[in-house]
Amino acid sequence: MKKTFKTKVLLNNSGKGKVKFFEEELLSLSKREMFKVFPGDEVICKKIPGGRAKIIEILKRNTKELTGVIKKNKGKTFLISLNNSFHLEILLEGKNLRNFKAKDICKVQIITQPSLKYKPKARPIKTLQSENVFEEAFIVATSGTELSTDWQRSVISECQKLPEKITDQDVKNRKDLRQLNFVTIDGINAKDFDDAIYAEKNSNGYRLFVAIADVSEYVQMNTNLDKEAFFRATSVYFDKKVLPMLPEIISNKLCSLRPLEDKLVMTCEINLNEKGHIISYDFSQSLINSKRRLTYEEVEKYLKKNTSNIDAEVLSSIDVLKIIHSLRRKIRKERKAIDFHLSEYYPVEANNKIVKFKESKHLEANEIVEECMILANICAAKFTKTSKVPIPFRHHANPDLHELEKLKEFLKTRGLRKGMEEPDPRKRLNLWLEEIEKSKKSFSLIYQILRSMKLAVYSGKESNHFALGLNEYSHFTSPIRRYSDLITHRVIKNILDKKEPIYSDNDIEDIASFCSEKNRETDKIVRQSSKYLSCKCAENYIGKVFSAEIISVLEFGMFMHIKELNIEGFCHVKNLKKSPYYIHDEFSHSLRSPNNNDVYSLGDRCKIKIKSVDTSRKRIDLKLVF
Repeated sequence: MKKTFKTKVLLNNSGKGKVKFFEEELLSLSKREMFKVFPGDEVICKKIPGGRAKIIEILKRNTKELTGVIKKNKGKTFLISLNNSFHLEILLEGKNLRNFKAKDICKVQIITQPSLKYKPKARPIKTLQSENVFEEAFIVATSGTELSTDWQRSVISECQKLPEKITDQDVKNRKDLRQLNFVTIDGINAKDFDDAIYAEKNSNGYRLFVAIADVSEYVQMNTNLDKEAFFRATSVYFDKKVLPMLPEIISNKLCSLRPLEDKLVMTCEINLNEKGHIISYDFSQSLINSKRRLTYEEVEKYLKKNTSNIDAEVLSSIDVLKIIHSLRRKIRKERKAIDFHLSEYYPVEANNKIVKFKESKHLEANEIVEECMILANICAAKFTKTSKVPIPFRHHANPDLHELEKLKEFLKTRGLRKGMEEPDPRKRLNLWLEEIEKSKKSFSLIYQILRSMKLAVYSGKESNHFALGLNEYSHFTSPIRRYSDLITHRVIKNILDKKEPIYSDNDIEDIASFCSEKNRETDKIVRQSSKYLSCKCAENYIGKVFSAEIISVLEFGMFMHIKELNIEGFCHVKNLKKSPYYIHDEFSHSLRSPNNNDVYSLGDRCKIKIKSVDTSRKRIDLKLVF
């Protein structure tokens, strides 16, 4: 093992420095070491005893600009982090510092990098004031990250050279499916339509066509555009804003399956029997012309009320899609796929204030599209696996059996009885979820079950998906917004063209690992935006009393969900009933006073008051009302 190694400085949620040593092993950096660097700096480190590392040399400084919040102290002006994106106070220098007020969000240029002797210094560029609360949340969440709204000139230059028209040669080399009544079904505000579907009844059962924008035709390997797409790895969706993986000329124009326009696609044609099982499938490079851009709400209205202004030919396909969905839901249940039925919330704004978060409606129309995408993803995984060509599979590992046993014992304390001796973990989890839903027990129990699950990742080796109950699964259906899907498209096209593999096993493993890491990073950034909006909501209700449910219990307090607003806050032990101390019981997920007079457990509902809000730390402090 090497004594020294090259790595990047990382910062965890607690503001502590780490470096990646070997594969997934992380070593700690002391406070002294962290005085020398910013997160993202490239360094050479030496491993030292105690799971720690020492910085030997700083190779590259990666922080040139930062966004943070202004802090005033003893006549000096500092910049501090908004979201733990950096850990050091930065001393600001320059003219007119008096114009910058405490708590202003400010963008600065670093003029002196950190060292053991001196604090880092910076020059203010501008305050980032916004009259739009969503834009504020976006700025706060993305400050200090690698996310960008800008595109390099070389990328834009390549985009400008892309052909806007489909040639006769394109038509000649593709399967012409323009006569079929394809439609896109998306959200009302969607702009990038990357999938279109069509279904029909036949003598053997049903035939489903899932057409996906042929992004690989426009984003060629090893171009600047491809390198930028790889670096971004995914489109990032915020409230009211999207940071796309690809420039809009591709995502919203060239590759978007807009109605009544001829488009290049990769199509998965799936033959299903009368019970909905896959008989056969076929992939082709195709040409389609979507007949209608539908919204989920339009389709739902037709499904529920049987009224619509949609053409009869299109409705005929939707009727078959509904049947396929119904059959596949039965098969999904037979294979014991897990559905958590988790609620999703969106912020409600009035006069640039967030008044609450509202639960999104769960529509059958969404499920129909989702089931079609899952079918195409299954076929893509099977096709490439049968061809023995590697792709980034979407892998969800089985849960840890020890963790499931701990979860079982806890759920017993909350009154659950079903499935306790069931040996099949997937069936056991389904029985628990079913009992929670039927008995209308605390939704926090569902979150405990979810926490026992492992994260889904991309993998070049492991293809199974525990939650879906599948032996093979991949991502094929969103190449406009996921780089993994673009890779899968390239591989499938290569197989169809009977060419040698374009990616080695090691290439795919590296891409899978990078995309998984990028997903985790961007998910964290989006959560920061949501937390900021939650804080802006809570600011309107400081001092107000609400009913809240305990959703997580820690040694020093409890996270609670305020149902009326659908936001979460934290109640520190000092804001509970007065007691010399509280005992944290990990097994029962509870806090109790020494005399057991006061016990607070996961799922309990309490009256709380919003005590204070700190938007810079994204923290909502709650106090129990007695």
